[in-house]
Amino acid sequence: MKTLAIILYGVTRGQAQKTSVNFHNFIVDHFKNFFLLDIYLHCFEMKECMVDPQRNKSIFKIENPQDWKFFKAKHYSSDSQEKFIKQINYSDYISNCRDPFNNGMMSVKNYINGLHSLKKSFQLSSSKLYDCYLVSRLDLLYQNNTGLLDSCLDVCNNPKSNILYTPNWNKAKGLNDRIAIGNHQVIDRYCSRIDSYLELKSLNRNNIHSESLLLTMSKKNKFTNKHFKCYAARIRSNGHIEKN
Repeated sequence: MKTLAIILYGVTRGQAQKTSVNFHNFIVDHFKNFFLLDIYLHCFEMKECMVDPQRNKSIFKIENPQDWKFFKAKHYSSDSQEKFIKQINYSDYISNCRDPFNNGMMSVKNYINGLHSLKKSFQLSSSKLYDCYLVSRLDLLYQNNTGLLDSCLDVCNNPKSNILYTPNWNKAKGLNDRIAIGNHQVIDRYCSRIDSYLELKSLNRNNIHSESLLLTMSKKNKFTNKHFKCYAARIRSNGHIEKN
């Protein structure tokens, strides 16, 4: 039986009790019939969260910062986002760049936090090599799993290819960076792109929009871009489910 590593990262926004149920129903329970799988998770714990960071609206208190445990990951780690924010120098990442969302670089800073969490989660899997990797943010409420299995099997059947699978929706003239599927070589670069962030930013003409940066990374590494239809909506800290 082929092996699959699931890499989870980011923040739960206090909604993991909901998102973890759909994740297990649509992903884990389905894929365990086809793969020997392990779940790896890194989460930035938060005590409060901006409900709508693009408009700087409403601070929401998070009752259980450790609700990421609902995902039942075999391998995991977590850090305080508040402490991480105090330690990181964001100016190293955002200097000479325009604010793509006009919200004081808040969305960009959250994106940079996410990239650090992504790398930490992938590093948890470094002691073992898998036939396929599925990467997903923690704040996604899965609605279906359309195309995920076929995408993973395609990667397994073409182990030497540079296939990168991403969702076919919300690409914003780039590549959707919420979910990804690929082999070890591809996902290593995908999950470690914070290390080449400054180079990618320069290649992308200092545009720090996440979807376009991912496309730039894909072109740089000569990945073959393929897509799946699986849809998962972002869920905010107040329980609002975004439609995009």
